[in-house]
Amino acid sequence: MGSPTRRGVYYDLYESPYIWFNGEYKLYFSSASKLRQYEKNLFSLGTEIENSINFRLKGLIDLDRLIPILVYNKIETKGFLVESKGVFYRWLNEIKVSIGELKTRKR
Repeated sequence: MGSPTRRGVYYDLYESPYIWFNGEYKLYFSSASKLRQYEKNLFSLGTEIENSINFRLKGLIDLDRLIPILVYNKIETKGFLVESKGVFYRWLNEIKVSIGELKTRKR
C-alpha cells in the first residue's frame, strides 16, 4: 500500500517522501505537485486566511503557527498528516495551537 501510483501520488501519507518542515512540525503531501503548490501559495493564501480571521474577530491575531496548517488543509486533498514532536495528527480538529499572549495594538 505504501508505493505510489504511476503518477507518483501516495495515498498513504505515512509513506510519502514529500514533506515540508518548518522546525516545529512536518506536513506530509501526497505528491510533489501538491508540495510545490503549497510552497508557491503559502504566503498569498496565508495572508488571505489571516486577513479573513482578523476581520471576523475584529482584531489582530498572530496566526504564524496556525497558518501553515490551515493552508495545508486547503491544498492537500488526498489526506491529512501533520507530525509535531513525534505525535501524528490525522485530522485538523485533533490539533490545538496556542496563539500566545494578548498584546495591545500599536497606534
